[in-house]
Amino acid sequence: MHNFVKDLAKGKAGEDDFYNLHNNKVKLTKIDGFKGDFIKNNTKEKIELKSDNYSLYYKGGNSMIERYSNSETKSPGGPWQAQSHNCTFFVYYYLQERVAFWYETNSLIDYIEKNKLMENTGFSYNKGYRTMWAKISRTKLRPVCLYVQTNDKISQASKSIYDKYYL
Repeated sequence: MHNFVKDLAKGKAGEDDFYNLHNNKVKLTKIDGFKGDFIKNNTKEKIELKSDNYSLYYKGGNSMIERYSNSETKSPGGPWQAQSHNCTFFVYYYLQERVAFWYETNSLIDYIEKNKLMENTGFSYNKGYRTMWAKISRTKLRPVCLYVQTNDKISQASKSIYDKYYL
C-alpha cells in the first residue's frame, strides 16, 4: 500500500529540485499545487510536474502515466488532471538524473488516446482508494515530446537527445 504523506513529500522534493535547477532557464513561479505546480513567467502558461523518484533507466524505458487518481470515482490523474486544471504543459521529471520531458498537455492526451497507450494498466493501492496508471514506453511518447531538459540545457526533442534518454 502506498503512503500518501510520503508520496506527497517525495513529490514536493521533486518540485523543489526542478524549480531550483531550472528556474534560471525557464523563469518559473511556484503555485499551490492544487491546480498546477508552476507558471512560466514569460507566457503565464501553467505547468503540471510529475516527479518520479526512480531512475529513468529503472523501469525499462517506461514512464508511469496516471489515468485516474481514484479509479472508483474516475477522478482524473496525470495529464488528464493537468488538462482539467488548464495546464498547458505536463512535465515528467526524473529526479535522480534531473531530466525533464516536456509535453503539451492536450497533444499528449490526444496522442495517448489515439494510439491506445493506456491499455496496459495497473493499480496502486492507497488507503480507501486505488490509483490507475499505465507503463508507457518513452520511445512511444517520442513523437509528442516538445523538449528534453537536463541540468545544463533545454534541447529540442531531436534524435540525438532521444537516443540518449529514451532508449
